[in-house]
Amino acid sequence: MAFGIPGLRPVSLEVEMTAEEFELLSADEAVAILAERYARLTEAGYPPTSALIAATHIEVDIEVAEQLVHDAQPGFSACTIF
Repeated sequence: MAFGIPGLRPVSLEVEMTAEEFELLSADEAVAILAERYARLTEAGYPPTSALIAATHIEVDIEVAEQLVHDAQPGFSACTIF
């Protein structure tokens, strides 16, 4: 998956990536990954600010973060885990 931007090498959220590996990406690749992470988190129900914080922490597993919101008890705030 190249995130619809011509010329990008395939990069996917399905592949785990360390912060060090993320630093080696081109600016366009990094933006595409961060945008997809942010979109997934906001679609899962995170408030925009919490989604932005979580999206920029590349070590945060997006699927786990999505599941946290899905399984959350009333009053749960994503901010408390960041």
